[in-house]
Amino acid sequence: MTVARRALGWFLVLLVAAGAAAQDARDSVSLAGVVVNSVTGEAVPRALVEIWNYPTPKATGAPPPAPFHSSAFTDAAGTFRFDGLEKSTYTISARKPEFTNSGAVKPVKLTASAIDMNLRLAPLGVIQGKVTDGDGQPMRGVTVLVLNSLILDGTRTVSQARSVTTDDRGMYRTWNFMPGRYYVKASGKSGGTYLYAGDNGPVYSSFEIFAPTYYGGSASLAGATAIEIQAGSEARADIELKLAPAHRIRGSLENFVPRRLVKFELLNGEEDVASASRVSVNGDTGRFEIQDVAAGSYTLRAAQGDDTVSETPVTVGGADVNGLVVRLAGGVEWTGQARVLNPAPASPKSDDDEGDAENNRFAGETGFSCSPMLSSAGLAMRQTYPAEEGQDGQFRFARVLPGRYRLAVNCFGGYAVSAMAGSRDLLADPFITIEPGVAPPPLEIAEHRGGGTIQGKIDMQAAGEGEVGKLIGVLLVPQFVPSGGPQMGSAFTGAMPAQFGFTGLPPGDYLLFAFGKLEDVEFRNPEFLRGLSNGTAVHVQENGTAQVTISAVVK
Repeated sequence: MTVARRALGWFLVLLVAAGAAAQDARDSVSLAGVVVNSVTGEAVPRALVEIWNYPTPKATGAPPPAPFHSSAFTDAAGTFRFDGLEKSTYTISARKPEFTNSGAVKPVKLTASAIDMNLRLAPLGVIQGKVTDGDGQPMRGVTVLVLNSLILDGTRTVSQARSVTTDDRGMYRTWNFMPGRYYVKASGKSGGTYLYAGDNGPVYSSFEIFAPTYYGGSASLAGATAIEIQAGSEARADIELKLAPAHRIRGSLENFVPRRLVKFELLNGEEDVASASRVSVNGDTGRFEIQDVAAGSYTLRAAQGDDTVSETPVTVGGADVNGLVVRLAGGVEWTGQARVLNPAPASPKSDDDEGDAENNRFAGETGFSCSPMLSSAGLAMRQTYPAEEGQDGQFRFARVLPGRYRLAVNCFGGYAVSAMAGSRDLLADPFITIEPGVAPPPLEIAEHRGGGTIQGKIDMQAAGEGEVGKLIGVLLVPQFVPSGGPQMGSAFTGAMPAQFGFTGLPPGDYLLFAFGKLEDVEFRNPEFLRGLSNGTAVHVQENGTAQVTISAVVK
């Protein structure tokens, strides 16, 4: 082959490759755009933009192609660009610290280049303020808590979102809050619990103290002023404290395990007024001292690990309290028996079934089960105890620590008729107190397979167009006792009409309420239930289905 013919061959190869590359370039597309602050509209530099997809096989039975992912940072003008993309459907997102990417995740179908993509990042919120005394003087070294308010199973509770200490000007500032409702509390002076050895514990030169105070001036969460954080908002929460003489509580722990940390809570009702105060514990002897306590009546709760706890009443008058004895106690075992009033007809059993579902009440009734559960009442040291299953309907709650609890019997495919502890029916009044070292009478639960059904819908035309596209909470409130209490369901109003349902209901009369704001539905609170009105009435019969329409939504 001559040199000229070889050169011609290479030229043709290169020409074909160039043509294929040009064809690929014509088939590929680009995606470009800008990331902006959703509040100010300003560009967001150095935001991470990601794009990915999970392509489907091009032929039936072919293995799926590898997932595609690419990322880039925005430049100083907040812009980004991806080139050489196949025509396909992608997901694109943006994120950056101090912003939430809620709303900044989008699907995009690329059939041609798109260069005007707009991604909006919402800045997180800030809470700041000043803590002063009654004379307007700054209070330094004060522990300020920012609390989330949540509804868990119809009960309002709080969790700590942030903790910060005031500076020498009495100022505090904390940031990165997602949109939502928060409460601010000046809870005490910085210090915490100190475990020491030897004869001398820490000493603080403190002569004045203040009762923990929420923003708004209340001593309790019920009267506190909530802070609603929106995207990028900077909320101000100043707190004025009333000073009072400081006292101390001294005592000793019984059943104390040496050199093991103890958690103290000084409770006024359900409010913890001293978890951030200065507490010292002798790690060898169990002697303790709680400093900076204002006059008042309290419950001193002490817990060592998850094994022992004590609740001791204490009254602080015009002087220190000395010689208090706190007896730590372990958990007790509470046993019970579940009995099905209308068991399913027996079915033929094979030899393999012996000792299995036939003897286990929780698994033996196909399509029907009830699960007892204990949850601690109040806000402090929340504990949950699910029942441990046994044979022939037996169950137990193991190592339940002393305290006040709420019993719930959650059933599928039926309902609980009664839950007797001695002469008390815990379906009618679900609260029970576990005394130290004393187990309650055995719990006898009567259960019923079957029950009634409610099939419902929400008339969105009557409820208002503003509710379309929202998650609506539907509360079912029994009008009889014992009942097991209210139940919460939901319906999504993107469907027309929005539908909901309840099954396994005991026969009787009920009221239905629909709520547009789920965070306000405190349905375990009797005061909240008493304030409800204009519910939709429905009657449920055994093995029957009630059809109902709700035409109003509580805002």
